[in-house]
Amino acid sequence: MKTWVKNNAKTIFVAMLLLGVLGTFKFANYTFNNFAENINEQFKKKDAVIDKAVLGDTSKLPQKIKLKQQYAIAKETKKTYFLMAKSFNSYGYTFTMLLVLSSITSAALGFIVLKKGWDNIHDYYIKAAFIVSFFCTSLFGVLPKVFYNKENTKKNLDKYNYYSQLQIDIYELMQDNKGFIANGELKKLDSCITNINERIKANQDLYFDTDISHVPKDIKIE
Repeated sequence: MKTWVKNNAKTIFVAMLLLGVLGTFKFANYTFNNFAENINEQFKKKDAVIDKAVLGDTSKLPQKIKLKQQYAIAKETKKTYFLMAKSFNSYGYTFTMLLVLSSITSAALGFIVLKKGWDNIHDYYIKAAFIVSFFCTSLFGVLPKVFYNKENTKKNLDKYNYYSQLQIDIYELMQDNKGFIANGELKKLDSCITNINERIKANQDLYFDTDISHVPKDIKIE
């Protein structure tokens, strides 16, 4: 076993470096995802109050039944937007953190390479570490631009907030804050319900834009 390890030490070293990068990536992504989920738990507490008022309404009025259905649709739809925003945001922060770490490592090793010269460095491990760190710097510098992490996060979060506002609008109609039910103006309430349907139909797009043009041409597969 010791002989095998000694004979394959260089391969094992590179594999350990790559596993270290992968482990750091997963840990960072898990940490940022967990942070976002903790924030979402606070949002859920606020939503629970409105949920109880709207979904717990036992009125048999057809308009209120429709409003409850619309509320349920908005509630489920915004979950998808939050998931998309959380994913893009978490990956964006992870890419940035690993970019910083790999850049620092590349700079430190690059100083050694520049000082001695590549051909004068006979230590395989320094060369391997420099190549891996340089590769990671390039990779994590490109990925946020390819996947538009910042833009996709913002667009999906905007949609999440849009549906949250829609839920509040439905809540206000359920509470009859405008007096449509109390004043017998059900046609006006029907008009509001139709408008909500149109708003839901017009805001169904998910955002996951990418731009392959940001990948360097020398490594792009045509």
